[in-house]
Amino acid sequence: MKPPAEQRALWIDGRFVDPSLPHVSPFDVAWRSGHGAFESFSLRRDPEGVHALFDAHLTRLRAAAVALGLGSWPSFDLSSICEGLLDRASLDVARARVSLHREGARPRLVISVEEGEDLVARRARGVRLATSPLRFGRDDPTPGYKCEGRVLYELARADAVERGADEALLVDESGAALETTRASIFIVDTPRSIATPPLRGRSLPGVARNALLQAAPRGGIEVAERELGLATLLRAPLVFLSNAVVGIEPVRSIDGSLLPNVDHSLEARKVLDQCLQLLRRSGMGC
Repeated sequence: MKPPAEQRALWIDGRFVDPSLPHVSPFDVAWRSGHGAFESFSLRRDPEGVHALFDAHLTRLRAAAVALGLGSWPSFDLSSICEGLLDRASLDVARARVSLHREGARPRLVISVEEGEDLVARRARGVRLATSPLRFGRDDPTPGYKCEGRVLYELARADAVERGADEALLVDESGAALETTRASIFIVDTPRSIATPPLRGRSLPGVARNALLQAAPRGGIEVAERELGLATLLRAPLVFLSNAVVGIEPVRSIDGSLLPNVDHSLEARKVLDQCLQLLRRSGMGC
C-alpha cells in the first residue's frame, strides 16, 4: 500500500503521467482564464466493476463544452481511464475529476483520482449552512454548467466559513433557496416525499439530483420541484444536500439556527438513508 501522500494518479491528453510533476504552463491562456469545464464525482470499485454515473457526467460535460465554446469533443473512455487511475493510485474508493479546456489548450483534457475523505464521518457530522449575500446575474448562463472559473462560488463559501459555517447557501432575489456552492438542496416533506427547488437555468443540474429525481419514485418516495424559502427549510423534518462526491448529507444548521430534527426524526432519517441507497443502486460511487 502506498503512503497516503502518493495515493493519487493522473491522466493527461491520452496518457498516464507522473502526478508529482508540473504539467500546466503558466502561459496557457485557457488555463489562466479558467476557460473550461469540469466534473467531479466519487468512484467505488468492487468485484462487479467501477461504479460512477459516467454517462451522466459525460453528457453534462459535453453540454458545457458546446455552451462554453470549448471546441470539438475529444475521444476518450472515461470508465477505462478511471479504472487505470485507481490501479495506479492503489485505491478502490476515490474522488475523481475531469477537466476539459478549450481546443488548443495544453493540457486540454485532464483526469485525476485521489483519496477522498471519510464520507460516513462527513454524513454523521452534517453541514452548517450560511446564506450568501452574493448573486449571479439573472441572465448569467454559467450557473447551469460546472465552469472552471468559480470565483463567486469560492467567495460565497469563504464568507460562509468566516461566519462559522461549512458551506454557503445560494438564494435568489426573493430569498428562495437555489443550491449550495457544491450541492443541490432537498427537504424531506413527509416520510414518503421530498422536495427540491426548480432549476430555471439558475442552478446546476446536479447528476445526483437528477438520479434521485428518477430513482425516488421507484422507491416509493414522491418528489416535488418547488420554491423553498428559508422559513420552509427551517421547519422541514429534514434538510439534506446531494452531489456526486458525497451522495447525501444532512444539513445541521442554517445561519446559526439548529435544525431541530437533524438528530431526532427517525422517520426523516430513514428517508435520508433510503435516498442514499437509491443513489448507490443507480450506479453512483458514493
